[in-house]
Amino acid sequence: MKKIIFTIMALAMTAMTFQSCEDVPMPYDNPQEKPEKPEEPETPGAEATGDGTLANPFNAVAAAEYCKSLGSDIESEGDVYIKGKVVSIEEEFNTNFGNGAFTISDDGTDKNTFKVWRCMYLGNKKYTSGKDQIKVGDEVIVCGKVVYFKGNTPETVQSKAYLYSLNGKTAGGDAPVAGEAKGTGTKDDPFNSVAANLEASKLDKDAKSEKEYYIKGKIVSVIEQFGTQYGNATFNISDDGKEAGQFKCFRILYFGNKKYTGGDQLKEGDEVVICGKLLNYFGNTPETAQGEAYLVSLNGKTESQTPGGEISGGETGGSEVGGGGASGGEVSGNSVTMTSKDLGIENGTAVTTVTLADGTTLTFDGGGNQNAPKYYNTGTNIRMYPKNSVTVKASKEIASIVFNVDEYQGTVYNASGDVEAKPGSKGATDGKKITFSGINAKETVITNVSTTTGAASQIRIVSMVINYK
Repeated sequence: MKKIIFTIMALAMTAMTFQSCEDVPMPYDNPQEKPEKPEEPETPGAEATGDGTLANPFNAVAAAEYCKSLGSDIESEGDVYIKGKVVSIEEEFNTNFGNGAFTISDDGTDKNTFKVWRCMYLGNKKYTSGKDQIKVGDEVIVCGKVVYFKGNTPETVQSKAYLYSLNGKTAGGDAPVAGEAKGTGTKDDPFNSVAANLEASKLDKDAKSEKEYYIKGKIVSVIEQFGTQYGNATFNISDDGKEAGQFKCFRILYFGNKKYTGGDQLKEGDEVVICGKLLNYFGNTPETAQGEAYLVSLNGKTESQTPGGEISGGETGGSEVGGGGASGGEVSGNSVTMTSKDLGIENGTAVTTVTLADGTTLTFDGGGNQNAPKYYNTGTNIRMYPKNSVTVKASKEIASIVFNVDEYQGTVYNASGDVEAKPGSKGATDGKKITFSGINAKETVITNVSTTTGAASQIRIVSMVINYK
């Protein structure tokens, strides 16, 4: 009996002992239990700042977010400015290719970085020996197009961006300054580059001035030299030929508002006067409107002797028909047909105004897209890209308009039907036809409103039929 009592007491004591140990922490980790994951600290400096202009550049975070908003592999339409400190250098600027690649962030650390990929040197030029190299910790401003490469890397587009400033110094060696606006934009009192920038900046995003202005300055850099393929040139000007306060003269026609066929070329330091319409491209790049500005004088000369002996130039006061101006068309009953290949326009030429046989005019416009409407003999069509438009103006009321479009390698180039006439209807697609009905006016504007890219966004007009009431 005593043995039974002792056994019961021992069991009770054991149970009490285990109970009392429940609240005692183990002196070692239990491999069966998973430790709680500590909260990750917030990454410092992750705030996106800036709007991408020179006055308020993107920081690295904002630049990356902007790239992601574009979608995979879609280049930005306009240039943006990005400011930061160099974190690492992938490729120093070199004389072989003239560019460099590096990574930047707000504070120079490897958090919240942005990749500057093979950008050009100061002044949007190739690097030459003897120029300053970039170093880790340098403060830079970069200007150019950006892309969300392969959907995973925000970066600048190779060779379409450049080093705007390095530790506060620009191509001219000065810190960026605005300068003093001078001139009224008339022939007798031209704008200087600062005044031209200010006037264009007053326009809405991608809006174009209604009137032409005269602008005078010295060439800072030549981006695209005059050539016979497109007949125009792109260059930057300022008061003193230095980068500070420069203005962009984008795809300017030659003397007399005509395409370049031969004659004097441009070089840095040349003094020029140009005349044309202004554009606030993408809301952050003041410039001349493509194909709607021309060279008035070059180092005091207002005309140039072309190789064939023809005098080209003189101050004509401007013309509404720029590169690609043409006439043609065939009248049949109460309609007129325009066939692109019969207009006699050179391959790759921007199309501006076409006058048809019955006097109806077609005025093409880029609408702020750097790719303006152009004629190509591959498929013999006029190509209209997103934002491009054509204004049809007749002497009698228009009932409907039909675009006959091109097909290439199985793709019908009708912008997927994202095209509309005002007044009139949205384009109704039927195979290789786009029909705009219900116009009932003497003038209508047909616009490519596609928001996609590539083949799906283009209209390629082989011919156009205008039917009157």
